[in-house]
Amino acid sequence: MPRLQQLNYYVRCKVAPAAAIPHLEAELEAEPWNFQDMDVIILTEADYATAVAIDNYCRAKGKKFIYTQLAGVFGRVFNDFGDNFEVLDKNGEQLQNVIVRSISSAEQGVVELLGNQKLNLEDGDEVTFEDIEGMKLKEGETQSDGSTSDSINQTIHSVTVLNPYSFKIGDTRKYTPYVSNGISKQLRKKTVLKFKSFADSALQAADVLKMDENMVYADFEKLANGQ
Repeated sequence: MPRLQQLNYYVRCKVAPAAAIPHLEAELEAEPWNFQDMDVIILTEADYATAVAIDNYCRAKGKKFIYTQLAGVFGRVFNDFGDNFEVLDKNGEQLQNVIVRSISSAEQGVVELLGNQKLNLEDGDEVTFEDIEGMKLKEGETQSDGSTSDSINQTIHSVTVLNPYSFKIGDTRKYTPYVSNGISKQLRKKTVLKFKSFADSALQAADVLKMDENMVYADFEKLANGQ
């Protein structure tokens, strides 16, 4: 536990007593458990009935639940962070800024990049623009993102990737033609994830559960191979 605490001194860590974990809410919130004071509950090497009971408690109380289990050389980790878990950084990658070569005026405006720059964007990512010359907002038009900018600069657009060198940003006909220059800047986009409960995801029949195709088959011969 001291080593775990060293990861973040702003988080208080506590080891539960070495006793059978109760399943009733009143007992979980009494001494020595005090689950009501916890934000994240990590359960290890418990039976499925206990895992279901603790996960159900966490879901009802808005707490995060992590369940780990080891079986010889194999192990698994189950996470349930609720129905509306906000992720501020979905992949940990550095945000990408690219130089713009052109932006078309069309129902689905296409942004082309200068030189051999390659996109690291995905469909649904958001970008904004800076230092674009031209593309002023036409008279009578308004920005779809609610901004007060008088041009495409400082406006936010959702991306549809066409290829490594271009992407679509939606309707650009409200702007005057593109002239030159400009930078496209990727924005950090919040993602909301919905987790299933332990009972709904781990205790279903095998033909009901979604499974990674790479995990369907196991080559046990490789267990003895050090490579």
